[in-house]
Amino acid sequence: MADEQAVPDGMTVIRTGNPYAAIMAIMVRVHGYRRHRKVGVHAAAVIDPSAKIGANATIHHGVTIEANTVIGDNVVLYPGVYIANDCRVGDDCIFYPNVVVYEGCLIGNRVTLHAGTIIGEDGLGYAPVGDKWHKIPDRH
Repeated sequence: MADEQAVPDGMTVIRTGNPYAAIMAIMVRVHGYRRHRKVGVHAAAVIDPSAKIGANATIHHGVTIEANTVIGDNVVLYPGVYIANDCRVGDDCIFYPNVVVYEGCLIGNRVTLHAGTIIGEDGLGYAPVGDKWHKIPDRH
């Protein structure tokens, strides 16, 4: 509501220069932030012995972490997450269920990947060569 508009009788009005931020503040006040249950490293997680896991990591059941991968501090990995060989995951990351990170990927600090996200997959498609289609590899 614009500042110059009169407020109808019986109506409460919030005037703000940034309605989006105001709604966010109200939602946080009413509902709070999502809390992530701390489970440590679950016994049903599959972690290669060469992987390095940071302090205070939460790794749920069904997570797979392959060889030579480094997981940062305060990382939360939900069930079904797969992280391939030679990856680096920064501090304070959250990977929701069934995230896949293919080999050699570097994920920075404070990254959130939502359920079903795939990082490092082939995404360049196919190219026609004569009468055939050939897959374009993204690396390796």
